[in-house]
Amino acid sequence: MPIPSVPPFLPGVIGEAADVLNIVAETPPGSGALSYKSGWPALTALPLEAGGVAPQREYFNAVNKLLSQHTLFQQAGGVYPWDAALDYRANAIVQGSDGEAYMALRPSGPDTPSPDGTGTVGPVDPVGDESGHWLALKLLFAGAPNSEVWLTESGQWTAPVDGWYNVLCIAGGEGSFAHSIQHWGFTGQSGEWKEDFVYLQAGETVNVVVGSGGKKGTGTTWPTPGQNGGNTSFAGKVIALGSFSGDSSSYIACAYGTSHTHNDTNGSNGANQSNACAQGPGGTEGAPRFYGAGGGINIWNYANNTTATTYDGKQGVIRIRWHDPARAAGPLPAPAPLKARRMARAADAPATVNLYDPETGQGSVWREEDASAKLAEGLITEEAWRERCAEQAAQEYAAWLADPETEAERFALLRAEREARLAATDYLTAADYPLAEEQRAEVTAYRQALRDLPAQEGAPWDGGGKETPWPENPQTVKA
Repeated sequence: MPIPSVPPFLPGVIGEAADVLNIVAETPPGSGALSYKSGWPALTALPLEAGGVAPQREYFNAVNKLLSQHTLFQQAGGVYPWDAALDYRANAIVQGSDGEAYMALRPSGPDTPSPDGTGTVGPVDPVGDESGHWLALKLLFAGAPNSEVWLTESGQWTAPVDGWYNVLCIAGGEGSFAHSIQHWGFTGQSGEWKEDFVYLQAGETVNVVVGSGGKKGTGTTWPTPGQNGGNTSFAGKVIALGSFSGDSSSYIACAYGTSHTHNDTNGSNGANQSNACAQGPGGTEGAPRFYGAGGGINIWNYANNTTATTYDGKQGVIRIRWHDPARAAGPLPAPAPLKARRMARAADAPATVNLYDPETGQGSVWREEDASAKLAEGLITEEAWRERCAEQAAQEYAAWLADPETEAERFALLRAEREARLAATDYLTAADYPLAEEQRAEVTAYRQALRDLPAQEGAPWDGGGKETPWPENPQTVKA
């Protein structure tokens, strides 16, 4: 069969301005209407004198127009948007409501049978899907991420491998301020966040800027507003603005407090006025420990005696995720602890320590005098977090070894390493290579032991890793 040639491109839609009739779902009895179910009804094939109905020109226009619209769309490389009314087979490609392209890993749709045969899968929106039915196409080019690092200070960063890097930049938050005379105050807004993919080559060094948190405002007669947080950027391509005040969709969720005012003018007892403290990703009221958060504020107003406590905004951060091919053959390690290194600070700034959320691994920087209280609330030390990561890595590694579904993969890895070791000694088997008979026998025995390894009891072990009992190289091979 010859290779199909590229047909001429459509210059436009056929019948763009033609008069058309709507193609109906099903032809009504006694009608000559074109329908999706039966096409042209049998009446249109009968002679007119026998009671037939002539096909209408407008239906031909409708068909030509509809089909050429789809052809023109595909000709331009268009990807159809996902629709809840359609059934999608595996490997289908659609465009999500976020503008990204997605590929179906498993079938889904209102009439798609469920794997257990008890019902249907139903529509699965690719945007935000966590069920494994869809995969963002850009992740195919990036590779499944198995490595991650968090940068908390400005400088330079060097890419370890060739590939796409998923970069999240969070800018610094704004500081808060209060007017103790008028009994009102404002919390700081969060920094903006931006996330994108950047392609880098191994060894390529890029500039990174981590935005500092804005200082809290000062003053009583007319307070100085809190300062804006600094911008965070990666390679000049992913840029998040400090104290962003535009589209709310660019905020970290719940990352900024709300303004609160109270004015006690009649001398009567006032109230304890407290608004949300600085919040960040997943933050809760009263927990100002997350990157990019705006400064919180607490106002105590009783009678005419007002006090207010304001806070600096939180610094930004850069999270980088990527796929390291060298680690694809083995189990994924537990997430590395967040390196919450301190930003450059003023000489009079308080000493700080790094603490971690034991559930999420989110790192945070606290003053030393506040550390005991935070530990009592459930945070853990950096040493404890490292121990938890090591324990999790050991558990995941043990589960990987014990999983029967990965045994075939470990055998493949074992054989690949075995073949590499055999190839490294191929030159010793040449008839004209100068070896004594005893040395040649050692090489032959060594190579045979490599071939026999996958058949030994206990194989495939850890897929050719440290637990694999590789035969000892003879002195000839070592030389």
